[in-house]
Amino acid sequence: MQISRFVEKRFFSSTVFSFRVFAPLAIAIGLVGCGDTSYQKTTAKVTGKVTTGGQPLTFGEIIFSPLATGTDSGKAAIGSIGEDGTFTLSTYVAGDGAIVGKHKISLSAVDPAKTLPGKLPKDFQLEVQPGSNTFEISLEPLK
Repeated sequence: MQISRFVEKRFFSSTVFSFRVFAPLAIAIGLVGCGDTSYQKTTAKVTGKVTTGGQPLTFGEIIFSPLATGTDSGKAAIGSIGEDGTFTLSTYVAGDGAIVGKHKISLSAVDPAKTLPGKLPKDFQLEVQPGSNTFEISLEPLK
């Protein structure tokens, strides 16, 4: 009987000790995983259409890269161009748009086997305003 009480007492005391040590540790690790969004800059919805020669660009990606304002310009927004030439930008989560402010715009064919049929004007920029933004972007023909 003495042994079983000793084992029982030892088991429960070590369990309580383990719980006291590891429970706060598990909570702290869990809170870190919740994610801090305070680093995220304000975004605004951005949609649009890309055309070349009056016809929709049917492939590629469009990238809105924020221009530097201080030490951190922010994360670029990317959108896939659909077969109808339309796009919706995403920065932090799908469809959230782009960071409010001025952006340098660039395009990518994505598929190395394809070539864009036009180009953006040199140093092409757009400004994303708070709220909802819609842009019509026309590519210059290749020379």
